[in-house]
Amino acid sequence: MKRFICIICITVLLLTGCQTKKALPRPDYPLKEEALNTAIEETGLSWSITSTDTYSEGDNSRTSYGFSRPESSSNFQTAFISSALYRQKRMLTMSVMINSDAASQQSWETWKDWIILATRLYGGFIEVEELYNACSTQELPLNEKTVYAGTLTGGYCQIRVDPPVENWWQVMNRPNTVFIEIFESKEACQEFYDSIEMKTEP
Repeated sequence: MKRFICIICITVLLLTGCQTKKALPRPDYPLKEEALNTAIEETGLSWSITSTDTYSEGDNSRTSYGFSRPESSSNFQTAFISSALYRQKRMLTMSVMINSDAASQQSWETWKDWIILATRLYGGFIEVEELYNACSTQELPLNEKTVYAGTLTGGYCQIRVDPPVENWWQVMNRPNTVFIEIFESKEACQEFYDSIEMKTEP
């Protein structure tokens, strides 16, 4: 009887192990064009790289790409992706510019592909929709600049807008922007923003 119970337990453990999902692969940072183009294609977007900028100093390195988006109906760059190693910690920032006349159309669903793309580009998440599922369970805050912040399996994620969505149609002389940022931890995010504040202090 004990032997039979032992066999059942082993079988259950083996089945559980087989069902465990593998985390998404983590691409090398800063991102290369090949990794970007592959993730864009897998997400079903038609973005194309129009500019590249690289920076390296000490243990910090960053590559930024500008993109044209056919759906934006603009003949200039309307999306940017910056990936960096900051003090040997990975960080990703995606910014997407949106026309003022599209303000009333904004929702988590509208941003879904961008959120999934960022998830793929950072890697380490259990599934490509993990971040989207986390933020889309709550109503999009229209009067806040930080519309989502939380730690998931892939790292610390925050989604910001500038200005708040409710003001988008009132601001005609500047772009409305969605920022999707992923850091290794909340502490790494705070460390990065603290360093920016120190540089801007008079």
